[in-house]
Amino acid sequence: MKRREKTTKTKVKGDCSSKGPRYSRDQGWGYGHLALLLIFLGFLLCFLAWAATLHIGNFGFDAAACGHIEISPRHGASTPQQTIGTLGPEAEPGVLSSVLLWDRLGQYEVNYTVPSGCWPGAHIAIEHFY
Repeated sequence: MKRREKTTKTKVKGDCSSKGPRYSRDQGWGYGHLALLLIFLGFLLCFLAWAATLHIGNFGFDAAACGHIEISPRHGASTPQQTIGTLGPEAEPGVLSSVLLWDRLGQYEVNYTVPSGCWPGAHIAIEHFY
C-alpha cells in the first residue's frame, strides 16, 4: 500500500461551551488534603462521642442506662438478673423511689434511691436476683 501525505484536517473540533480552565491533576486534591479531611472527621467523631458521654453520664453500653441500682436477693432467689427500667416523670437524683419486680417467689416492691446523673424518663439498670 502506498502512503500519502495528509493535505487536509481529518478531525473537526466542537464548540467549547465551558468557561474557565480545564481540570489539572497538579492543582487538585492531593494526599495532604485527604489526610486533613480524614483527621478532621476523626476529631469530629471523637467530639460527638465525648458530648454523648457527657449527656448520659457513661458510655451507654448498658442500654444507655444513666445509673445502676443493686437490689439484694430475697430468701430463695439466687440467679442474678439485670432489668432495664425507665424512670418516671417525677424522678430526681437522690430521691427515694420504688420499683415492682417479679421473681420465682412472686412479685414484690423495693425502694431505692435514684442515682446521681439520672433525669426523668432516663433508663436505669436494675440488678436483682431471680
